Amino acid sequence: MNNERDDYLVGFHFSVSIEDSDQAIDTKFQEVSGLSAELSVEEVQEGGENRYKHKLPNPPKFSNLILKRSLNKADSNLLKWAKKCIYDFNISTKQISVHLLNAEHEAVKSWTFYNAYPIKIALSDFNATQNELVIETIELTYSHFKEGTMNKFKNALSKGVATHIDMIKKTNQVVKYGKKAFDKIF
Repeated sequence: MNNERDDYLVGFHFSVSIEDSDQAIDTKFQEVSGLSAELSVEEVQEGGENRYKHKLPNPPKFSNLILKRSLNKADSNLLKWAKKCIYDFNISTKQISVHLLNAEHEAVKSWTFYNAYPIKIALSDFNATQNELVIETIELTYSHFKEGTMNKFKNALSKGVATHIDMIKKTNQVVKYGKKAFDKIF
């Protein structure tokens, strides 16, 4: 029986995946923000029509994606990429995905950010009177994002197809038997 509470998603159980990154370090964030898009409108006065103005939509505007985590001793691939983009002005883009997870650690909603690159690196203040971790903030800009754009494998997991099947077993089957096994499994 499906519990109605299962339909509501929690904001504290999520994961982040970054193209070509060290997944051990680069996916552990304590906060993700900036998942918003809005349309602005342009008012156009029609000649001879004085009662109202037409409101025409402009392309959407997207907020910057902000990732926060505790500072690690070693530079991760994400931080190396951010420093390369910001300090060396050597811009390269990546695809970043944010996934909300259920109790079984499966993605139930996903947002994919396209052509993302870092525009800001910041550290929290150092304060000798407080006992807090140093927080590293990485702010990224991107061209656009789409909700629910997960690849076929992750999408199958999120729909519950593989709820009782271990992901590693499936991956091993695909590696062992190739594309036919992938199509058959998913």
